[in-house]
This record gives sequence, C-alpha cells and structure tokens, in this order.
Amino acid sequence: MHSIGKGSHPESPKTQPTGAGGRPRPPIP
Repeated sequence: MHSIGKGSHPESPKTQPTGAGGRPRPPIP
C-alpha cells in the first residue's frame, strides 16, 4: 500500500493526516 516514489503524491501515504495510526505525522523530507 505504501508506494513511496511510485505514487503521484510527493508525500508518502504515511504522512497523511489519517495515516497508519490515525494521527498526523510529520512530512518526511
């Protein structure tokens, strides 16, 4: 599910407000 680099979004799916855990995680540089 976490396709980092392959996704059309510059940020990884984990950085979303409702990521794995449901808490807002800081954007990974």
